[in-house]
Amino acid sequence: MSQHDSHSLTHPLFTDGGETGHLLRSMDWSASPLGHPDTWPAELKSSVAVMLRTPHAMHVSWGPGLITLYNDSYLAICGDRHPVAMGKPFGEIWPEAWDSLRPLTEIALSGQAQRFEDRLVHLHGTDGPERWFSFSWTPLRDDLGAVRGLVCHASETTDKMLALRQAVREREGLTAADAALRELNADLERQVIAKTRARGHTWQITPNLLAVMRPDEHFEEVNPAWTVTLGWSEAELKASPYTAFVHPDDLHASADAYELVRNGEPVLRFENRYRCRDGSYKWLSWVAVPEGDR
Repeated sequence: MSQHDSHSLTHPLFTDGGETGHLLRSMDWSASPLGHPDTWPAELKSSVAVMLRTPHAMHVSWGPGLITLYNDSYLAICGDRHPVAMGKPFGEIWPEAWDSLRPLTEIALSGQAQRFEDRLVHLHGTDGPERWFSFSWTPLRDDLGAVRGLVCHASETTDKMLALRQAVREREGLTAADAALRELNADLERQVIAKTRARGHTWQITPNLLAVMRPDEHFEEVNPAWTVTLGWSEAELKASPYTAFVHPDDLHASADAYELVRNGEPVLRFENRYRCRDGSYKWLSWVAVPEGDR
């Protein structure tokens, strides 16, 4: 064992932490973008120390790649991605969710703390694709005061949300006639969209914002009214998930509405704020209906 490795194994920063603390003590920090712990800024050191002692699920992500360290309580969230995930970029740990989470990390890295309650995240794994989490992201700064990373406190709320979904469905107690009427309304909306797209001219000139969304939360088609109303070009709108344009305070409600459509239910008169190219926001009212796998 090299002198560098031996120092890592006995570094006082990693004296706690159970399984993850042992893993951090055994890491070769010379191969990590974080460098040796002795060179870390004070706020990174203190955050990692707190992370290893807290009983709550927590991770610390640092640097341009958001190199991520986590504690034992985070293992239930990480699942079989551990131990390979330790010390990896956050986007590599959760690649299937990165498109929707990246805009949120960018807000945190701009210096604005974020808090989300019961946010739906689509993940691959044995626990199923639908998982809900409540979490906060707090900016971390280097010794010069620049934001360099973030600290996350998280808890999984999947069981609660699945139970709530079932309770809502039972409470609503939709009769066959109610369900048929809703499906009829949704079918009419689908016909309007299909006819509008087919006619082409109406799609081009209507002042209403019309779009077709892919399952990966990206726009497949948008009509010119988007550019007129928000200022973004068609290419810019298609390049990012819709969450990149939604106001941070509306992301939770928007994700819930999006999930209803994914489950085959129409959403009528849903309102949220979209970001204009000049940085301002506009309130928009939506009708969204499922269309095949769209």
